[in-house]
Amino acid sequence: MKDGHAIDLEKALIRRNPGAISSDLDGEVVILDMESGKYHGLDTTGTRIWELLEDPITFDEIVLKLMTEYSVEQEQCTTDVKEFIYQMMDSGLVEAEKS
Repeated sequence: MKDGHAIDLEKALIRRNPGAISSDLDGEVVILDMESGKYHGLDTTGTRIWELLEDPITFDEIVLKLMTEYSVEQEQCTTDVKEFIYQMMDSGLVEAEKS
């Protein structure tokens, strides 16, 4: 699979890992991974994606929502969201499964 990941995000349902606890600090989110004990800080866009992941959501729904909220082309948005979600998966903060 492309990007070295076993799942095609564009056909996936994405959710937060229940072991990740988050807190809002001045409009940006800090996440504690309870398993590793590591903290992860998110910028404004990452924070918005984390908010969208409060309930399981498809990759395409994330991209469409961000395109309506930010001035971004679909191709760029898809690439950026995919990179972010893969980073979050690698950190154990989100999970994806075929939808």
